[in-house]
Amino acid sequence: MQMNIRFISAGAGSGKTHRLTELLGELLTQGRVRPGGVIATTFTRKAAGDLVQRVRQRLHAEGRHRDAMCIAQGRIGTVNSVCGELLSRYAFEAGLSPRVQVMDETDAPVLFAQALDQVAGPAQIRALNRLGWRLGQDDWRETVRDLAELARANGLAPGELAVHAERSIAGLLGHFPAPEAGTPDQDLLQAVTESLRSLSAEGDATQKTRHEVVYL
Repeated sequence: MQMNIRFISAGAGSGKTHRLTELLGELLTQGRVRPGGVIATTFTRKAAGDLVQRVRQRLHAEGRHRDAMCIAQGRIGTVNSVCGELLSRYAFEAGLSPRVQVMDETDAPVLFAQALDQVAGPAQIRALNRLGWRLGQDDWRETVRDLAELARANGLAPGELAVHAERSIAGLLGHFPAPEAGTPDQDLLQAVTESLRSLSAEGDATQKTRHEVVYL
């Protein structure tokens, strides 16, 4: 069985539906595809309806009335509708339930949080809470969800995500000077120690200063 797969990516109003109409018309006229075997997806119901209507009109104009009637047997619609129909049709073959329910946007954060709790143990959650507090992230789960969405949108596999993360870190650190020897805690302690040595409590009549110097 021969399959013809074509992706058309362009901005809104650039003529994607027109191009799809021309492409489907050519394939159907040449007999390279069957009307019932067409799978075409768009992002809106309006665009899907326009596509079906235009293809049907073109086939009628060319005298291919049977193909024009059979085009309704193809799967032409939005990405969600076509994929949902395929999942329902082949649910048992895929080991899934035939009942397909579109996830509500308000349920997405809750389901993502549940999935995150399943893959991250209590120790990891505590570590991420500490890291989020240090970085000023009130809700680090939202950041993780945004990263997951970006990875899925760009087709990144889990292994590739780590590589891209290292590359991003290296690019960010490249804008900063290399750290000097020592740690921030050691540098702070040394600065406080030197300040105490230079501060003479004997020459300062302020009671608070005398108390702090003795206390430290």
